[in-house]
Amino acid sequence: MADGQASEVVAAARVRGTKDMKTVVISGAVLVGLFFVGLAALYWLNPADHLPAFVPGYDPESDKRHFTHGLGMLIIGLMAFALAALRGWGD
Repeated sequence: MADGQASEVVAAARVRGTKDMKTVVISGAVLVGLFFVGLAALYWLNPADHLPAFVPGYDPESDKRHFTHGLGMLIIGLMAFALAALRGWGD
């Protein structure tokens, strides 16, 4: 294999690896966004005594809803969706 052909193969592999990594980042950001939007819904729909025990804000003696926890989770989820959209921009 000539040097020119070898460098073309290496360049093609780099481009393919970059596209694969971009797909992984976009997929990961979408999954993280879905997770945090789901957590926001969990905080808004359930009072503190009905939350799972491992979730911050769980209080077995309280019946209030954690609006600010849910808002924070929604903001994080939307930021993850924005990351996915910006990484996918231009394809």
